[in-house]
Amino acid sequence: MDLHGLAARLEREAGGRLAFALHDIGSGERLGHRADEPVPTASVIKLPMLAHIALEAAAGRLDWEARLTLADGVKAPGSGILKELGAGLALSVRDLCALMTALSDNTATNMLIDLIGIEELNAGFRALGLMRTRLLRRAFSPETPASRPFGLGVTTAHEMAGLLGRIG
Repeated sequence: MDLHGLAARLEREAGGRLAFALHDIGSGERLGHRADEPVPTASVIKLPMLAHIALEAAAGRLDWEARLTLADGVKAPGSGILKELGAGLALSVRDLCALMTALSDNTATNMLIDLIGIEELNAGFRALGLMRTRLLRRAFSPETPASRPFGLGVTTAHEMAGLLGRIG
């Protein structure tokens, strides 16, 4: 059975749609199934956020050690530990990035979104060559017409595989 046949079978059995991309970083060969179709990111959006923040810090436009203060009003449900901690805690951008990626902390994610801004993050994604990847809203904030089909963000499997290949 070929790759697309296997993917179609898995979609039928699971009752959903599957999108994936395989990039051979040595040869440049790319395979995929629905790999250029827009899909919801869920927490995968945190990877291009981290890449953008790291590039901004490397360029001297953002300070890894800049401190942000945890406030009750920014605490978000879902995964993470910050929602359980007391307001007033000062965390560095580096700490927030670690929490955002290692624990998928939604409060850390929102604090970083508030610091940088959705439009600046999206511009940073475009600068990374992620033309179809967009952050659409803060974690656990109300849906907007743009976010309704995708939730937190939108991307493609090929774009995320390409980003991972460049990071690795």
